[in-house]
Amino acid sequence: MKPQQLLNADMATLARAMRAGFDWWCQEMVALLPGRGWRPGARRVGNHVLVTADDIALVDEQGRRISHDFRGEGADQPVLVPDHMCLVRRITLPALNRADLGSMLQLDGDRYFPMPAGSALFAAGPRQDIDGGMMAVDVAAMPLGRAQSLAARMAEHGIRPSSVRLVGEGGHDVDPRFDFLPSLRSAGLVARTHERAAYWWAIVGFLFVLNIFMIVWRDSAGVEALQRMVDDQRPAVMVAHRVVGQMRNVQIIAERAARKRQRNDALKMLAQVSEAVPDGAWVQRYAFEGNALRLTGYRQPDADVAGALRKLSLFVSVKSAQSDEAAAISTGQPFDLVAQLREN
Repeated sequence: MKPQQLLNADMATLARAMRAGFDWWCQEMVALLPGRGWRPGARRVGNHVLVTADDIALVDEQGRRISHDFRGEGADQPVLVPDHMCLVRRITLPALNRADLGSMLQLDGDRYFPMPAGSALFAAGPRQDIDGGMMAVDVAAMPLGRAQSLAARMAEHGIRPSSVRLVGEGGHDVDPRFDFLPSLRSAGLVARTHERAAYWWAIVGFLFVLNIFMIVWRDSAGVEALQRMVDDQRPAVMVAHRVVGQMRNVQIIAERAARKRQRNDALKMLAQVSEAVPDGAWVQRYAFEGNALRLTGYRQPDADVAGALRKLSLFVSVKSAQSDEAAAISTGQPFDLVAQLREN
């Protein structure tokens, strides 16, 4: 089915398509089963209804007649018909699943059996895969007239068959390969009876929906419980957020103070400046303001205070703050220097 057809299809069409897909999947799984003992129809048959040309009877597994008056006991019983009512042959075909094989036999059955097209019902046995992508399968064909007569006799005696199989002489040699019930139902000769299966499928569907509902309910209950837990912890979380915010602010202030102290370490700067001032010079005033250092004092003529300070990596520039040339005195020549600190 194409996407456009899928979107335009009604629920009945979708249900039929899903049912056909499920049947195809079941047939594919059956085809993969190894051996005949695992395939449908391979189990032993217990009591069953034997339908011959002139008799209908409830018989046991050995073919012994149990009763001729079995009204009410023919429901969901396997029905056996003599194998001389059908033609059986083995044909070789390309590998097909059971649904495709049934469709092919309905269209081209007259190529394999001496019956006009549309005048027979077919039942296929388990396929046997051979080389070259081919398969060998046993096919049985029942004339449509005999199938109609069989369906009428089963309806007259109230028989609802669970399967329609072939049996040899004596009524105990059952051929498990063929089951004509699907063909009889497809031809409309036997009504489909799904009451019991429908009840079980309804229970399965109800339990499936209940399981989905319980999963959704448990997930919703878990989410609600988690939400309640979050709501209960919200005040404590808000307090924790405030404490964390305050701690971050304190850390920022401490880091800023540490950087400022490292950049403006007065004692370290005093030690370096004291070591850098040359002999023959002494400082009368030492002032540290912001990012500038001002030194005022006296020096001998051969003492270069400004040049010594410029060698320090602490300062970007060292300039004289004297506006006029100061006269030298007996203690030395005055100096007034301003050193700009380097930004870290």
